[in-house]
Amino acid sequence: MVHVTRFLTLAACVLALGAAPDFARADELDTAMKRANKKLTSRLVSITKWAAGKRISGFRHRTFELILTIDPDHARARGVLGFKRKGKDGPWVKKKGVSEPPDWAVNLVPKGEEKIKKALTSYREDVITALDMDPAPNPARHEAIMETLVDLLPDDAVLRERNGDVFFEGRWVLPETASAIKRRKELRALGRELTKKAFLHVVEDPKIISNNWRSAWKSDQRWVFGVVHHDESRDIISSMEAAAGICAHLFGEPEDPLGPLQTIVLTDRDQAREIVSRNPKWRTTLAELDMVSGLHLPTGEYMVYRSNRAKRRTGPVRQVIQSGLRRRFPGKSRGWITEGIGQRLTWYTTGFHGPFMVSLARTERLTVDEEEPELPDSARAWPRAAAKVLTKEGPRCVAAVLTKRLNAMRASDILVAYGLAAFLIETRPKQFVKFAEATKAGHDAEEIVRTTLGADDVAMLTRRLRRWLMEY
Repeated sequence: MVHVTRFLTLAACVLALGAAPDFARADELDTAMKRANKKLTSRLVSITKWAAGKRISGFRHRTFELILTIDPDHARARGVLGFKRKGKDGPWVKKKGVSEPPDWAVNLVPKGEEKIKKALTSYREDVITALDMDPAPNPARHEAIMETLVDLLPDDAVLRERNGDVFFEGRWVLPETASAIKRRKELRALGRELTKKAFLHVVEDPKIISNNWRSAWKSDQRWVFGVVHHDESRDIISSMEAAAGICAHLFGEPEDPLGPLQTIVLTDRDQAREIVSRNPKWRTTLAELDMVSGLHLPTGEYMVYRSNRAKRRTGPVRQVIQSGLRRRFPGKSRGWITEGIGQRLTWYTTGFHGPFMVSLARTERLTVDEEEPELPDSARAWPRAAAKVLTKEGPRCVAAVLTKRLNAMRASDILVAYGLAAFLIETRPKQFVKFAEATKAGHDAEEIVRTTLGADDVAMLTRRLRRWLMEY
């Protein structure tokens, strides 16, 4: 059964993604679309009248919200949903404290949703007819209208077949979604395989242990030692070796080992402060210590100090991957490479995300007036969170992220960068590296997308990316 809430989540993207037809052009397609929209709005209003008094106020509320995705200035819907207009032609402002009411007669909700589905199916037929009858079809315009239809009816077989989508593992998805699932599994399996292989080949280093460290392990190219149990330090060095292997798989073998080559693992900041305080020349390092969860010592070692074991593991892994990214994409910093590609490779290696390379509390672009999303704790939730940002901000946020510096990134930028990185690595493996190189060399997002991915523009890439993230 289709749920109205899903209609609203998806249909809300129409304006943000530029998917609405250009009503400024008085052509036949515009006229047909206006007629179809008016017909759908009328049917939805009728459904709200049917729902009145049936103790399904939540369903009625959601239906009015759906009306607003088609007719943003619908006075009745705005009034019921608690909006009031500032001035005659001013913006709609929602009253505080207005929220969706509950559905008490929940047994009637499926019947109402079926009515919604029939109305949307009829709308689908009207829109497809309008597209087929368009005397001067514009491919980008047609694609945008079809994208809106798929948002409204994501499980409609007729629509998805026409859109070139595939039925995969019990649902309709983009062809890229199906191929990405296979590649994603392969990369995660590679991460586990490389970790297991390294785990079996690293050896303990008794010489370092004799210097009052609880554990010490070494591989052919790096050492990990510290105050943690020997099993943990062995896990860390194995994951670091796996991270280097992931980078080699994607970017080719580096001429020299990826750093850090020596990693000290501590369990709290006081331990780190004690080590740094032993050398009076490290005053600058001591000042930085409280601002980060791991740092490079002047003598070359990387020191991680976290109370959480999983974060003690992902911190050094992020450092190896960052070293690989700097080698492969030298020159000016690009935040989407560091926080997008870097976090995704960390996930392939460990199944978790690592610490951020940017301090969101001190980002130069964040102001108190900006509303930023929370970064989810679960890695599984990141793609959907990125899709929500794209729904709200549309192509402009993708264009901005491509050339944004690391210290200018906000939480929303990190989510978009992460989603873009996952999409490119898993669906465009042959163009992925070329695309990243292009963002380092240029500032024209439209040209970068056109010349490296073959997409017509950033808007097209954004629509494809957002749907892929929704289907993740």
